[in-house]
Amino acid sequence: MTAWVEAAGCDAGPVEETLTAAGDALPVTRLRWSGGRDGCEVELVRIEGGGHTWPGQKPPVGFIGRSTESVSANALLWEFFSRHRLP
Repeated sequence: MTAWVEAAGCDAGPVEETLTAAGDALPVTRLRWSGGRDGCEVELVRIEGGGHTWPGQKPPVGFIGRSTESVSANALLWEFFSRHRLP
């Protein structure tokens, strides 16, 4: 993340936001570095205890790990890219 933050010219310290309710089985937090060139931001969404799954979807049964349905990866991606449209 440090390399992306430096490449974008963002502020060094991220703002951290909890995206799930207290006590959720898989806590989700978003770290956002802002202040980059031309309004650039860098975000990291961290799912504690999550597996190799797609957040917001029920994972297939098997070895890929646990998933959260408390947040939607689709919604988070849309939110980010709608703020950063290409000219």
